[in-house]
Amino acid sequence: MGSAAKLRYHPQRRTCRRENADQKIRVIGALRMSSQARESLPDRGQVATIPARRRGAGCARASGIAGGVLAGISLTLAAGLPSHAGEICPDNFGVPVRVEPVDRFGDLVLADGATVRLAGLSVPGAGETRQMTVLREAALGREVVLARAKDGKDRYGRAEALVRVNGEATTLQAALLGEGLALARPEPGYLGCMEGFKAAEAPARQARRGLWADRPVAARDEARAGAQLGQFTILAGRVLSVGNGRQVDYLNFGPVWRQDTTARLGKPVRAALEQAGVPLESLSGQWLAVRGVVVEAGGPAIDVRWIEQLELAGAR
Repeated sequence: MGSAAKLRYHPQRRTCRRENADQKIRVIGALRMSSQARESLPDRGQVATIPARRRGAGCARASGIAGGVLAGISLTLAAGLPSHAGEICPDNFGVPVRVEPVDRFGDLVLADGATVRLAGLSVPGAGETRQMTVLREAALGREVVLARAKDGKDRYGRAEALVRVNGEATTLQAALLGEGLALARPEPGYLGCMEGFKAAEAPARQARRGLWADRPVAARDEARAGAQLGQFTILAGRVLSVGNGRQVDYLNFGPVWRQDTTARLGKPVRAALEQAGVPLESLSGQWLAVRGVVVEAGGPAIDVRWIEQLELAGAR
């Protein structure tokens, strides 16, 4: 939205409209519509109806999100949502094997010919970064032990594992997380590790070190959130409304749900939350952090497959 653009509530049409010198009127989102009209729209969830006395204020809030406090939000993430039921963190560390090179993607190439990806991490970038330096200093030429949740390789021919230098108590995952050189990433087989991974992130998070210097990204800052398209990151902000679709539920971080940031939850996530005593509707009004890959869905969105991607957050 340009700096000259304004949002104005039109009571007869019950919509917010964008107005500026170049484009006089453009409907950008309905604040209230019939159930029949909602069914004709793409399945993105419905926006909670805003009482008449608050609709104009809602337009004003929508027009002011590009800067100020929301764009520079700083959050302290905290525990509060349950872990994935039935998964444990692998601890079946095997026999030591020597690390030969650490390749440019941060994968370990072992003496037995295997290439190992560090499970449960997202490490932005490649090449000679601080993360690569630390990893090489920690592992190159040393023996490591692996704990794997499952056999097999990915499409790049890599195995995945928790990795620990032989004789040391801390995994390489925890070491990188503690320096802010990686973000904990939920993945099947290692969901039971997320509590420990998040604890390992805490020092870097609190010191705003490494990747935490500019994370979490404010969910209401659509420009910054949209710039993360295709990347794994953490978005955070207050959930303004909860929407329900046929197959997907929605946590809306902005008042114009068709263009603002959204977390899209599969029905199993809702079931897992409710089983743990956290009704989805109770998240409305809460500060929430969501980690995942940002996709374009009429606005920035993250698909949530596991509750480990969600974390209650306290504004500071």
